[in-house]
Amino acid sequence: SLARLEQFQPWVKAIFPSDPFQTIVLVVGVLICSTLLKNLLLIANEVIVGRVSLDISRNIRRKIFEKAMFMGRAEFSEIGTSGVVSKISHTTDMLSTGLTNTFGGAVREPLKLFACLLGASLICWRLLLLSIVIAPLVGFMLSWVTKRLRGIARELIAKADSFHSVMLESLDNINTVQVFRQENWERAQFGDATISMRNYGLKFVFYTSLTKPIIEFLGLGMLGTTIVGGAYLVLCKETSIWGIPISNEQLSVSAMLVFFGMLIGASDPLRKLSAIYSSIYAGA
Repeated sequence: SLARLEQFQPWVKAIFPSDPFQTIVLVVGVLICSTLLKNLLLIANEVIVGRVSLDISRNIRRKIFEKAMFMGRAEFSEIGTSGVVSKISHTTDMLSTGLTNTFGGAVREPLKLFACLLGASLICWRLLLLSIVIAPLVGFMLSWVTKRLRGIARELIAKADSFHSVMLESLDNINTVQVFRQENWERAQFGDATISMRNYGLKFVFYTSLTKPIIEFLGLGMLGTTIVGGAYLVLCKETSIWGIPISNEQLSVSAMLVFFGMLIGASDPLRKLSAIYSSIYAGA
């Protein structure tokens, strides 16, 4: 290891400054340039992902409309105008939101998470394994919530079809409704359809709200386990916990601080993933 470091030492001396003030200036300059580059890439990411998701939504809407134009009368009557309108508007909007979040945060945030965990593993991979002992429990809880979200999303789409059916039937036959004085009855029907959508929407919001504490519990559990285990290794100057070897040599305070920083960095992508988890599965 020392020989490899000595091999790179001339390159380091040639590239990096040795003066403390110049080093601070270099660090600040790199920080500003990297932040600017990050924001430029984020803007490009949002624009590209938005373009892709909107194009996909447009193509699906166009195909649904073309399908409706060439349907047989019996088939179209079975689905109804409301069913076609619901698919073109409500369902495709759910898909578009899911696509945007999937190709945006669901791709970017796991890469950030992987980078932080990779950095932590380079310091002490056994301690990293110790920190994710609660991951199977969290995975089971997320799997249960996911199944519920998918089922409720399907019911929400069905209720949207019913909502559009009541709305379009009333508005398309407004003259008949007014002639036979059925305004109050139609208003009650529309109220029932909207309250049904509201109830299923509340269920979706409830199970969506469960994903955030579950995923944050994973991040907090990882950090808490590492703090306890790492503090024991550093303060007691040990290399094993309960007879299980964790590191080949004693960990320094600086190494543990960097390790903690990596895990804190990993908790941010987990938090952001919890915010977009529901819309991804609604799109699915």
